[in-house]
Amino acid sequence: MTCVVQLGELGAWDWASLAYITILGSAAAYGLFFYFATKGNLTQLSVLTFTTPMFATFFGYVLLDETLTGTQALGAAVTLVGIAITTNASKDSEKAEAKADS
Repeated sequence: MTCVVQLGELGAWDWASLAYITILGSAAAYGLFFYFATKGNLTQLSVLTFTTPMFATFFGYVLLDETLTGTQALGAAVTLVGIAITTNASKDSEKAEAKADS
């Protein structure tokens, strides 16, 4: 089933949502990504992209009263553990490189 909405039918909340998604969800996010990419380690930065679905789930749970299943919570926990392991490994690699260069 296709749902078609004309622009004239959008309300203030709809326009605010579109502005939020456009400005913060894409433009600002890309800008911050490339800013931080020039300042730090790309491995650590790219790992954080795995948190995007977790933020969506969290805000859906808090703001939209969506349910959170045990499987989703387990997936979020596994993702956080993976991020922690990758971040620590990346830091250890940087320290080893710095030590080898000196």
